[in-house]
Formats: sequence, C-alpha cells, structure tokens
Amino acid sequence: MSNGRCPSYVWRSILTARAHLLKGIRWHIDNGSKNNPTGSESSSTSSTSRFWTHLWGLHTAPKVKLFLWRLYNNILPTRKNLSWRITSISPCCAMCPKSEEDILHIFFRCRIATETWSNLDFSRLVNLFLSPMTHQAILEQMISWPAHDSARFAYFLCCIWNCRNNMIFQHIPPDHSKIILQATDVSVVPSVPVGGISCKANSHSPEHAEMIAIWEGLCLAKRFGYTNYIIESNCKVFIDQLQAQSGILSSLGHIHQQILSLVDRQSVVLSFSLYDANIPTHLLAAQSVSTYLSNVWFEVVPYFISTVVQADLI
Repeated sequence: MSNGRCPSYVWRSILTARAHLLKGIRWHIDNGSKNNPTGSESSSTSSTSRFWTHLWGLHTAPKVKLFLWRLYNNILPTRKNLSWRITSISPCCAMCPKSEEDILHIFFRCRIATETWSNLDFSRLVNLFLSPMTHQAILEQMISWPAHDSARFAYFLCCIWNCRNNMIFQHIPPDHSKIILQATDVSVVPSVPVGGISCKANSHSPEHAEMIAIWEGLCLAKRFGYTNYIIESNCKVFIDQLQAQSGILSSLGHIHQQILSLVDRQSVVLSFSLYDANIPTHLLAAQSVSTYLSNVWFEVVPYFISTVVQADLI
C-alpha cells in the first residue's frame, strides 16, 4: 500500500501506524452483526428504558450519571475490556489475580467491593451480587429504589472505581474503610463545617433576588462567627459592582450598601461563576420555589443536594 500522489497528514499517520494496529488489535469488525467488542446490549428493552429514565432523573452530578452510563454499557477500561483490544494486557484483577477484572468482578465480587458493600446498608444486596446476574440486571434494581438511595449507590460505585485506579496507578493499598469514609454523607464527615440558606424572595428582578440571597448568607455566616468569606455568583454585573465597591443608583442601592457593610474588604473573595458551576445552589433555589419557604440549615446537608455535594469530592 502506497501513500498515493498527494496524501493527507491523517492518511500518512494511519498508514505509518498500520503495522502497530495489526499487532495490537484482536477484534476484526465486518458489518457488526457477529462481533460485539464492548459487550453492551441493545437499549430497546422496557427495563433498560426505565433504567435510563431513572438515571437521568437523579439529583446528582452529571459526571456521576455519565460514569453510571459507561458502567452500564460496559465501556469502562477494565482489564478484561482492554485485553480484548491489546493482547499484552492481562485480563486478571490486580487484587484478585485468579479472577478476570470485568464489570461484575470489580464492582460487586472483588474482595474490596464485597467488604465495602457488607459494611453498608446495601449489605442486603451482597447475595444478589454473587448470583448469576449480569451487571445490567443488577443496576436495573435501582429502578425500584428511592432516588436518594440510587444516587448514593452510584456514588459508592464511583468510589470503588477510584480506589481501583489509585491502587493501579498510584500504588495506594485498597481499603474499604476509606471508600466508606469518602462516600459517607458529608454531614458525618469530621471537621467539615457546612451550612447554607435558601430563601424565598418576592423580588422584581434576578439581581434583587441575588442580592437578598447573598445578604441572608452573610448574616448567617456572621451569626456563627465566621470572618472570612467567599462570595460566588452567576450575576457578573453584581460581582463587578461589589469588587469596585461602587454604588447602585436604583432601588437596589440600599441592599448593596448593607452587603458592603457586613464584610471587610480584606476578608472577602468575590468570584463570578457560571450557572452550571454550582449545582447545589440551584437545587436549593428550586426547593424554595416549590415549597414557598425559606430554610436555614447547618451541619446537616439536605437530602436532595447531599449526593451532589458528595460528587464534588470525587
């Protein structure tokens, strides 16, 4: 095979790597009717459709949902999956050398996985994990669970995968207690003071609502004796005005001055953040709108944002 008369850069790269590809690729795909390199199945069944509906509706971070999607479709880079493509990689588990590291093994049957599940309120599922079921069938059990339990289950799966990666790439010994500690509700993790406020503001503009929320949050912080603050908002105009300490010539000016009077310029960090950068605040706001109530919480994370807060620690 030759380069041709005027080969492109892409074609020359493919042709140069042809010998390496032939050595490393095990699957030869024709029309796709016989071979299935990923091992994933069709998503046309009713249980699968209900699982996707349940998954995308969970109150958790998008990266957790994406991880669960990859896990369900068996496209995580487990050793067994990699060995199908690169013959030099052993399919055996790094922790259990006599077992192949597939999805079922690493998340449900490996020693570190069984120790983790046995010490949680998911211990009732250990026998189910050891039964002759596919990993898709196990995950589809989440359909009948409350959304909060499903989100916690997904988060524990993420932590098991992180533990596996830390052992392989950073040589950190696996420890199921560390997985449980990482995945435990933030409210019981020591030395992590958390708190917040969601307020229902009868405001005439988004800027007005943003100012009231920040003012209420600063009042709460001062009540608990905090002296250093980080103020994040997706209202860039308001953040710019606070940074410049400029007055607002409108009905909002008095709220602006009250906010400035609450903080010392040397002890506050003002930051503009995009809308998608702080999901918990938007979930809190949606909850306030749905209940028509203002709420203050401290040292206990509300159940409907706990999994999102946990996902930030992944």
